[in-house]
Amino acid sequence: MAHAFFDTALLDSDADWWNLGIRTSGISLTVGLLGLAAFDNYWRGRLHALRAKQSELDALQARIRPHFLFNTLNTGAALVHARPGKPNGCSWTWQTCSAQRFRVRVKSR
Repeated sequence: MAHAFFDTALLDSDADWWNLGIRTSGISLTVGLLGLAAFDNYWRGRLHALRAKQSELDALQARIRPHFLFNTLNTGAALVHARPGKPNGCSWTWQTCSAQRFRVRVKSR
């Protein structure tokens, strides 16, 4: 007689079939929950990495924005001084540029 992997002669009563169904369901549920836990762990890791990159990008943008304003104001002031005969708001532009220069110097220390 060949040995079968699953011998139905061992499961004669309904209680044996019921127990097999419960055990199989329990194993399936356990494997499924472990799979969900692994996926959740993976997803949280990806989300954490994404948030870290976003905060790094935000920090870099916060450092760049004042420089754009500083360069824009200095360019405007240079253009105003290039045409001395035209009416201009040169004093306000230079005051703002000076304030930005001071701010950049203080932050760089």
